[in-house]
Amino acid sequence: KHSGSKGKKQPKKNKKEDSFNEENEDIFLTYATPRNNVFVPLFQNKLLLNKSLSPFEMKCIRLESLLLENKCFTLPIFNEFKDDLFSFLKNHQTSRIFQFFIDGTSSEIIHLIFIKVSEDLISLLTDVYANYFILKLFTLLNKEDRLFFIIKISNYLDWLSINKISTYPIQIIVEKLVSKDEQIIIINSIKKSAMKLSLDLYGTHVIE
Repeated sequence: KHSGSKGKKQPKKNKKEDSFNEENEDIFLTYATPRNNVFVPLFQNKLLLNKSLSPFEMKCIRLESLLLENKCFTLPIFNEFKDDLFSFLKNHQTSRIFQFFIDGTSSEIIHLIFIKVSEDLISLLTDVYANYFILKLFTLLNKEDRLFFIIKISNYLDWLSINKISTYPIQIIVEKLVSKDEQIIIINSIKKSAMKLSLDLYGTHVIE
């Protein structure tokens, strides 16, 4: 417990648990922990405290610094880190960095990021951290990329729907279908396994 904290108004809980908070961005990139608004420095604090850093953490510091400077992903940033993209997205902290800075990124760079993640889209959707970014990315895709995304997941929709991790992003994606083409693809895919999904704890929510 911290002294002097009694009587102080506690910060409200962040409804979006895996989103960044912009406060103090000019000092450190900070994020809200899943259960409360406790702002914690990511990688730079380890550097300032002379903590030993792994090669991956050194890459994270480099990525974090460039994103803080540019406020979004740029082509040079993408080219420098694209080979580590999957490792970043499957990491608790760097997944949140990606979620934060994908906003404001140009449609051209978003397209490049999508082409890269589409190589392992199904695995990323079932990852405990990466699925948050994939869902965020889906909302930013252009019409053609959205359709490609839908077609790709439709081949695995029954399995994704009953998976305890990917079922949530699938439910949100189904809710956010826009075009008739998108809707037809998903409806046809659901019809093939409607009985299986309706009897599953997670799948039934996709049916609904």
